[in-house]
Amino acid sequence: MLFEPLERVLELPGARDPEIIVVGTGPGSYSGVRVGIAVANALGLALDAPVLGIPSLLAPSAADDAADYTVVGDARRHSFFRIEVRGNRVSREAELMEAERFTASVSELLRRGETVITFDEVIPAPLAEMAAEIRRDVPGARNLASLAQAMGEKERAAGRACPLEPIYLRAPFITRPGGAAPEAAAGEER
Repeated sequence: MLFEPLERVLELPGARDPEIIVVGTGPGSYSGVRVGIAVANALGLALDAPVLGIPSLLAPSAADDAADYTVVGDARRHSFFRIEVRGNRVSREAELMEAERFTASVSELLRRGETVITFDEVIPAPLAEMAAEIRRDVPGARNLASLAQAMGEKERAAGRACPLEPIYLRAPFITRPGGAAPEAAAGEER
């Protein structure tokens, strides 16, 4: 799904190799963010182009002049998140919370007239009564590219110098193969 459209774009009349490759670093699905970053790094090597990572939540597809908004959503495992964007910058790490606190938090944001966006396909269940006031959106590749273009060269160079790191809402949960407890696996004789 990634490489065929890219090949078509690079084969268009007048197309040239990209000067920079921009990739959304999340938050998003664990595998999706990692695949996006891996593909961007591979393309950067193959096309001899620098790669720049930008948090996906800075690029709502229906972006308007609002530089301040809050992205909310379902963080799975019976929790929800809120991430504030101020001045087109992530102002702090994601806040994870349970449904009741999440609902009160979003209700307060809306009461103050703040823009609240969700990238979830469906408005999170605790916010059903506020659905009409919450903007449903998705990160847009065009907006990521526009953000990169709007950066000064110094800012782009600083971003390219940093290794691409995915933004996760929580640390990945990884288990041992076969579900063996660490003590049992270490003490087994073969």
